Amino acid sequence: YTRVLTPRDYGTMELLDLTITLFGVFVGLNLANSVFYFYFQDSSEEHRRKLFHTVLFGSTGVGLVGSAIGWSTSGILSELVFQTPHNAAYFRLLFLTFGFSLPLEATFAWLRVQNRAPLFALTSIVRLIFAIALNVVLLVVWRLGITGVLLSNLVVTVVMLMLLYTICLPKGTIATDRRLLWQTVRYSAPLAITGLAMFTINFGDRFFLQRYTGLASLGIYSLAY
Repeated sequence: YTRVLTPRDYGTMELLDLTITLFGVFVGLNLANSVFYFYFQDSSEEHRRKLFHTVLFGSTGVGLVGSAIGWSTSGILSELVFQTPHNAAYFRLLFLTFGFSLPLEATFAWLRVQNRAPLFALTSIVRLIFAIALNVVLLVVWRLGITGVLLSNLVVTVVMLMLLYTICLPKGTIATDRRLLWQTVRYSAPLAITGLAMFTINFGDRFFLQRYTGLASLGIYSLAY
């Protein structure tokens, strides 16, 4: 990667990634985390089937709303983070991926809560290999730079979501529960406070370092970190 991406590219990708992470802390609601709590409240097949579809569709809805908000504010974010509107297209790709990433997290959480460790490990490795292979094609062969990395992430996220949905889909009809959805939101929303705290401790320095050192130095720092 370092042969085809410049230090400045690394700095740009770091800020893109951190911005979408911070956005997810406030908008994403962390519904996937609620699976670990509500799964064991009731051992009946009906409850767990409703929980799966409720969290999955809830995460999808939140992801779509978040994508729409992010897409429409990409120009503003580019100006705010990079002091230029030229990176708005990168943000649009990121927010498109965001819409699929939330339900993907829910499916991975479902594998974990069911203690399907071998399958969780296998799908995680497949995801990594797929991403590396696609990155190499888009970076080395097509020379797409940062756009190639973001496109690769989008494709991998969509494909893995379709695969894991097929694997995790419980038997029986699709069923959701509005009351259960509200409970998962109430449970997950306060976790944004700890997420924000951890984010600030570990990554908050990036946003002001780039103002003092520039994107190239930030890229080297981020890669070393």
